[in-house]
Amino acid sequence: MTTPQTVVKIVFVTIFILLAVKLFVWDVPRHLRKDEKSGMQYLDSEGLGAVLWGCVALLLGIVLSLRKWGNDEGDPKELFMEPQVPSELGLDEDNLSSVFEAEPSLLRCAKFAACLAQACGNVAFITWVFFTLPPRSPTERLNQAKHLVSWFEFPITCAVASLLLILIPFVCLTGKKNQSTVIAKNLTNMRRFSVLLSLPLANPIKAFDGFQQVKKKEGFLPAAGTLLYTMAIMPVAVMALLVKVSQMAFVNEKIYWDWELGDWLRLAGFANNVISIIPPTGSQYITGVFQFLRMQEPVLQDKWERALGQSLGETRGVFVAVVIMSTLSAEDVCKLLNICNRVERPAE
Repeated sequence: MTTPQTVVKIVFVTIFILLAVKLFVWDVPRHLRKDEKSGMQYLDSEGLGAVLWGCVALLLGIVLSLRKWGNDEGDPKELFMEPQVPSELGLDEDNLSSVFEAEPSLLRCAKFAACLAQACGNVAFITWVFFTLPPRSPTERLNQAKHLVSWFEFPITCAVASLLLILIPFVCLTGKKNQSTVIAKNLTNMRRFSVLLSLPLANPIKAFDGFQQVKKKEGFLPAAGTLLYTMAIMPVAVMALLVKVSQMAFVNEKIYWDWELGDWLRLAGFANNVISIIPPTGSQYITGVFQFLRMQEPVLQDKWERALGQSLGETRGVFVAVVIMSTLSAEDVCKLLNICNRVERPAE
């Protein structure tokens, strides 16, 4: 019997395959150009974008066809037991008031403002790089790589930013309290996103660890799909690193007081990309907490965070919920999950 998950999977795989065929068969040939001096044929910027997203769509279609789609439904409250965890998983009003009594505090608001500024700065940097790309040249060093990286970063950034611009008014008009977690996660993605996030995925040890984990849970074919995806990421990660480093060439060419506004923007954008490669320590701690509670339930953290965001939205409003979820710390999570962590130790 065909399940709804299987139908959705077939629909997505079909869409990705048809998109890849359309890009390769229709768009790529229309963007072939010929260099007058060398007589070399090459793709213009839009053609490179078509090739890139055609490969991405084809890869996603193959990986999705191999992976198994499990049921993500379930009540997170059923995954915990008393007495280590307070009632309602720490999501009722008494527990929320105990942990977030005076929230949002001035410090939390400052952290949220920094997150918002970082997200806006990253969007501005990626957009500026895309619209200041050098003209396509088949002989210029790293010219093709620069266009490919920008064609990957810019559409994804536009998609995430557009989702936020649509979602925020929608939540305000409809009063959907359960969307605060989605807004917070997309804000985090927007401030951290760059193609350099592929660098950790290019680690061969991590690739084989991922292959082994998926093989245990889903079998050989889904694991092979995961390994194929990782192998495709490796050259992309190396190319991205070369492009990002080349954007900082002005450091060796000009002294800092001669830098222009664009140079400072490149420096700030590059610094943000490098900082964002490794997830913040706090988020790694939070992931570790949920793995300790139920390692066999990989989506437990997402379920719990969605429930927390909805509870905060219903009791404190969507804006405060977004502020708290965007700045949620490991200490907050540990206090919510274990009532003993709320006891303040006297200073020694």
